[in-house]
Amino acid sequence: MRAHTRKIVTLTCAVAALVVSSAALAVTGGTPVSTPFVGAAVQMQVQGGTPGFELCSGFLISPTSFVTAAHCFDPTGAPIHITFGSNADPGAPLTASVSATLDDIAVLTLSQPVVLDRYAVLPALGLSTSVSSVDIVGYGVQGFTPKKIPIAFGFKTGVTTPVKSAGNLSDIYLKLLASPGACFGDSGGPNFVSGSNTVVAITSGGLKSCQGISYAERIDTPATLAFLTPFATS
Repeated sequence: MRAHTRKIVTLTCAVAALVVSSAALAVTGGTPVSTPFVGAAVQMQVQGGTPGFELCSGFLISPTSFVTAAHCFDPTGAPIHITFGSNADPGAPLTASVSATLDDIAVLTLSQPVVLDRYAVLPALGLSTSVSSVDIVGYGVQGFTPKKIPIAFGFKTGVTTPVKSAGNLSDIYLKLLASPGACFGDSGGPNFVSGSNTVVAITSGGLKSCQGISYAERIDTPATLAFLTPFATS
């Protein structure tokens, strides 16, 4: 299962490498949102000899702990810049470093705390099995030109999309509708239980066309909750 998802990530990365080098998915068909604890993570990287910005999304579970997708970051790349505004900012003064990873989930520690009155909430064990739709938030592509070139990167938007039958991926991933849904730049972004601040999964991969389906790694499994809970209380 993991190899299948990694192959998807490689395909989507190749599509976006020359623009805002993005390793997997954005919210197409979304509308602007102001969720204060959802942010963009931007890192200058070199892929295939070409420099570009890796854009991914993520969310705070405490003042200094930012959850995102592990595949987004190159340990040899430039500093990771974090912003929580309406637009992604590759020059944002707030930076972060990768503290720990589990499969495709990474926790970044911010260079300084971001104090808010609320943060994203971790789910109860197994909550995703009873969820029929999720609210996806991210900074990725808002659409494509007629020639399928991504446009409008880096705006914080959200969309509600149905949870589909996950088949043999259901123990790790949610299978979601992707149009509307996730696309380039949304990797690591939260998948909320619709109408709530509770995150059941993070955007992880999908088809390079950003249509059909996408996959989000569940965070309501025993291993992932055990991994994330200490960071949520830090």
